[in-house]
Amino acid sequence: MLELRAMADELVKIAVRLTQEEKRRQAAQFALLGGVSIPAISALANKFEVGRIVPPWTTGPKWLASQAAKGMVIGGVMPVIRHQIEREIQEDAKERLRRERISRTLKRVLPGGEPG
Repeated sequence: MLELRAMADELVKIAVRLTQEEKRRQAAQFALLGGVSIPAISALANKFEVGRIVPPWTTGPKWLASQAAKGMVIGGVMPVIRHQIEREIQEDAKERLRRERISRTLKRVLPGGEPG
């Protein structure tokens, strides 16, 4: 168990933290990637499904704008939301581990081995 804790401490030490500017640049790049890739994927799917790149119920500019917007949200916003969810879960896990360590310590220290 001590080896795992030491390894985790080393991983934390070497972890790279992005600056705010790097985070903004990364989000912009992901948004751009989504803004380009989603229309391309959608065009290919439309070609297979309806035989045309742009569906007959819309115009080319409207379709392209809607697909690009969808891609920018998927590429730029979703990673931010996912990161926030992951961070909250990690904080909850850290708190759980802290409580477990306290409980183990109390079991060793208190008479009868039970806290409370």
